[in-house]
Amino acid sequence: MPSSAPPRGACRLPALAASVLATATIVGATPARCAGQGSAPPSRPLLAQGAVAGDLVYPQGRGETQVNVAPHVGRTSGGGVLLVPVGIEYGLTEAWQIEAEVTGARRRGEAGGVSGVELGLRRSWMSVRGSNFHAAVGVRVGREREVGAAPDAGEAPGGADDDAPGVEVAPSLTLARDLPSLGGAHAFTQVEVGLARRAGGLASGVNGALAWNTGVLVPVRRVRLSGELTAQGALGRALGGAPGAPGQPGDGGRSVCFTPGGVWPLSPGWEVAAGVPIRLAGAAADRALVRLTFEF
Repeated sequence: MPSSAPPRGACRLPALAASVLATATIVGATPARCAGQGSAPPSRPLLAQGAVAGDLVYPQGRGETQVNVAPHVGRTSGGGVLLVPVGIEYGLTEAWQIEAEVTGARRRGEAGGVSGVELGLRRSWMSVRGSNFHAAVGVRVGREREVGAAPDAGEAPGGADDDAPGVEVAPSLTLARDLPSLGGAHAFTQVEVGLARRAGGLASGVNGALAWNTGVLVPVRRVRLSGELTAQGALGRALGGAPGAPGQPGDGGRSVCFTPGGVWPLSPGWEVAAGVPIRLAGAAADRALVRLTFEF
């Protein structure tokens, strides 16, 4: 499964009403208490290792390792940039897993480099109280920078400024429900709050952002057709932080997109997912999303 980073495609959120409604739909007919429940693997076959734009609730089994590669063209304050996140997940138990991800980035005509490094931890509860309901909580800690960004006017290259790399801490909650009456479909939703602290400069502080993804997987023979609504928006200035650059947490920019796509198992252990984000509001979406997964 992909890391619990914010959904790929970075579409910004216009409102939270849809998120509340989707979460209520998934949770409404399920047990409300998860604490103390068993963490056995789901009794039904796992539909997919991950979705196209976001995460699924399924954990790695004890001793299992999974590698994900998800190249896409991202949008930043300096224009388009090719991003290649490479993530790895390892199952400590049937319920706990650790995660790590390194993202390479390159702009056209410029040298590439590492734009981000993340570490994460997640705990899952599958088939809560013997039901079709699943849940997971996680947290990731990362550090990122904008590759190829030019220094501000009057600033010496390499000097401390507002765009200096900062540390982000992002807790997340994932809820899911199997839908046997709909041909074994799987509905899911994930909410993540990212708190990013900039390093150095007078504007150092903490900025917040909210990322949300909800969708459904429907098995059709060997293909898992998917539809995901992805959104992200700034929470505004927090804890004395200053607004970020356009397209970054703190700028107030919000957008939302819908990503139709599918997941295809290639051979034992291999899986590919692909989709095309369609902008519904706010900033432009990525042109296409692709993820290649190998599990062993």
